[in-house]
This record gives sequence, structure tokens and C-alpha cells, in this order.
Amino acid sequence: GQPQALKRHRTDGGGFHREVSSGAEAAANTSSDSRLQVALQRRGLMFDQCELMSYANHEKIASFLFLAYMRIPLPGLSSVSLDQMLRADTEVFRVLVQRTRAGVRRLPDGTLPLDNHVHAVLVSVAVNMLLLPPAGRAAAPVRPTAAAVHASSRKDGRG
Repeated sequence: GQPQALKRHRTDGGGFHREVSSGAEAAANTSSDSRLQVALQRRGLMFDQCELMSYANHEKIASFLFLAYMRIPLPGLSSVSLDQMLRADTEVFRVLVQRTRAGVRRLPDGTLPLDNHVHAVLVSVAVNMLLLPPAGRAAAPVRPTAAAVHASSRKDGRG
């Protein structure tokens, strides 16, 4: 897609984080799975530097998404697509926005504002529904083994 304007986050006088656009453009290279993973790591570092979410908690979310994406599907199902993973990632942040409507200030005990909501994101029905493997092509019929064929022929009295 098109590179988007670089967004910066600043804390206003009331202690709220505000998004400020600048003229520069930024685009992450997500042309491979490993580059996408690096882009998510960089985003985690940004959240940590902005004191919104610890890097460790962002990694929990990123790992959750990647594990769903990389999971080997059960017979009759397809793999989770990159598009599904990205839609689930967007939903993660919708959930975070809903849970932080009152603001994203550091808590009195020093906890970063999004850290307390990570578990809610990971168990969110909306997020998990987006990561369900879609139905795939019907699995190929299982071919009987030579031993099974031999055993069935004995039952017929031919072997």
C-alpha cells in the first residue's frame, strides 16, 4: 500500500498521549514473514518507548497472532491467511481503544496504560474469531495400508 504520514505521539498537559502527524512518510517492509515479524518487533519497541505498553506484553500479542498464522491446519481446514492475521491485529487495537476510552495514562503503581488489557485482548472473542482457520479443500481420501488390505482379505476367507 501507500506509505502513510509518520505519526508521532506526544503527551499533552493533561498527561494524555496525542497523535501528531508530521510531513515525513514511513512504511514498514512486510514482504516476507520474517520482515513482518521484525516490523511487529519495531512496533513493540515504539509502544515501549512511548510508555503505552511494555515490549514484553506487545510480544505476547505479536506471538499470539504469529502462532495462529503459522499453525499447521487440521485436515479439511486451510491455514490462517496473512489477511486474517492483519484483521485480527486491527481488532486487537479496537479492543484496546474500547478498554482505554478514559485515557492512556501510566497507572499510579507505574504500570503502563495498555499492559493491564493484554489478557483481555488475547481472550477476546472478536480477535479469536478472526483467527479461526477457514474451511479448506476436502482432505484427500486416506489410502488403506498394505496391512489393512491384507487383514480385510483374510476376513473374506481369501487369504
